[in-house]
Amino acid sequence: MKIEQKILLISIIFLFFIPLVVYAYKWPDPVIENLKITSKDGKAIFDFTSTAVRPSIIKYGKTTRYGSYTSLSAPSSTHHHEIPNLSPGVVYHCKIMLYERGSAIYKSMNIPFTVSRVKTERKEVSKKPSGNSQIISSGKITNIKVENNSHQVKITWDTKDNSIGKIRYWAAGTKKDFIIKGNILRQKHWIILDDIQNKKNYRYKLYALDKYGNPHEITPELSF
Repeated sequence: MKIEQKILLISIIFLFFIPLVVYAYKWPDPVIENLKITSKDGKAIFDFTSTAVRPSIIKYGKTTRYGSYTSLSAPSSTHHHEIPNLSPGVVYHCKIMLYERGSAIYKSMNIPFTVSRVKTERKEVSKKPSGNSQIISSGKITNIKVENNSHQVKITWDTKDNSIGKIRYWAAGTKKDFIIKGNILRQKHWIILDDIQNKKNYRYKLYALDKYGNPHEITPELSF
């Protein structure tokens, strides 16, 4: 074989076969490592790393139904989340997830944790307002968008004023409903519903809550 033919053969291998091998190789999904959970002043602090640069989120609650979630972090391989306003001595449950293109590509097993008691001076706690004063301001809910992705549904919406977002949803024709609530006042809200049954109709309502947890705006019954 002439030198020119050998060079041509080598070029063909590099141009066609090697890219096919790289494309066919399934890169492993990222996982979390080096998880450290600490508590301070009634809040839980989560620090961990991931094997790839991805955004992360933590679902948490007093049962394995969770019900609350942290904000979605910026894409990174080092992650830090804080969950405030937890009850000392109570066992909480959480699940850590990594996301890619709006879908959870990694979900940890259920992780139980507790928060130590706050060792600070006793302070007077603000009481919830009573009567009509509970409605602090209008939180008109707008720009509701629903994205279906296999067994997950992502819902985004806006509120006129800073509000805590909440959703109550249930499968059509059933009485069992689920509630997920945020913990941060904001105007742009989003939530991801896992384990949605494909080709099944669901009903839901969105809530805008004030800082005390009182609803000052509720949507009519919606569906997806």
